[in-house]
Amino acid sequence: MIGFTKYDHCISTMPLFQGLSLTEIQFIQSDITEQAFSAGQFIYQAEDILESLYLIQEGKVKVYRLGSSGKEQVIRILEQGDFVGELALFEEQHYGCFIEAISPTKVCTIQKDNFKRILLSHPQIALELLSEMARRLDNTERLTVGITTERAETRLIQYLLEENIKQNTEQIKLETTKKELASYLGMTPETLSRYLTKLTRNNLIKQPIPNIIELTNVTELKNLMDKVR
Repeated sequence: MIGFTKYDHCISTMPLFQGLSLTEIQFIQSDITEQAFSAGQFIYQAEDILESLYLIQEGKVKVYRLGSSGKEQVIRILEQGDFVGELALFEEQHYGCFIEAISPTKVCTIQKDNFKRILLSHPQIALELLSEMARRLDNTERLTVGITTERAETRLIQYLLEENIKQNTEQIKLETTKKELASYLGMTPETLSRYLTKLTRNNLIKQPIPNIIELTNVTELKNLMDKVR
């Protein structure tokens, strides 16, 4: 059994580093620093130079852009095991997004030069990194297509059905606030509230507490999504 230190724990809980031996963990951990952030604190702001890979050890963060009007567009919500900042590996640049903690969060940081050395020494990590980047690109493309071609109600139902599969339960726990969920789905909070109320009145969902949405009839939700496309 590995006696995990805080850095061992950071590495061993990241899917990116699964399969490493204790010797490899000890080799990498000297390159990692750990930081704690309170809810509302920025891990990275758009005007900064991106120089590190950020590994989410605990908590949740949101990645978002600001439109010309100052409105937030949430791109993704990240939690334990996720990472962000991979663009730093390719060139020194400004990352056009903000990374903000939305709950008390611990982040493990690896400077880009150190991480490049790790990738050269451990090709399996590079493959996992590329695989995750491909998944994110696919998700982003699907979301973009949905926002530009699908009705708001369809996007909401599709999100609920995807979370039903992802969380493997009808009791869906929201990863973020409803305001941030609305931004992620490309709609206003008022529109989100209106459609949630409609689904509740139609006995397709329940909202027992603010951060839980219970799907009461998954089959009918699927049928409704096909009708409102």
